[in-house]
Amino acid sequence: VTEKRLSNEALEYRYRLEKLFFSIANDFINIKIDDLDVKLNKSLRGISEFVGCEHAYLFLVEDNHKTARCISEYLDSKYPDEKIGGGMY
Repeated sequence: VTEKRLSNEALEYRYRLEKLFFSIANDFINIKIDDLDVKLNKSLRGISEFVGCEHAYLFLVEDNHKTARCISEYLDSKYPDEKIGGGMY
């Protein structure tokens, strides 16, 4: 019984992960540049919710890997004042 339950849980996890990946990929097929920020934030939110984290950031590495700039971020609604928004690191 335990093996069957674990197998079912693994299948459910894989199904949810593949569904997330396909949803993200579909959002970026034929995307308009004006929709990029919205789609990036939606993707970060989906990934965050899937893995169970409250913050997610996407950084663009620049200047020959010397600096990074936050280009998108997702924060759970419990943390509205913690955005780092576009900072250089």
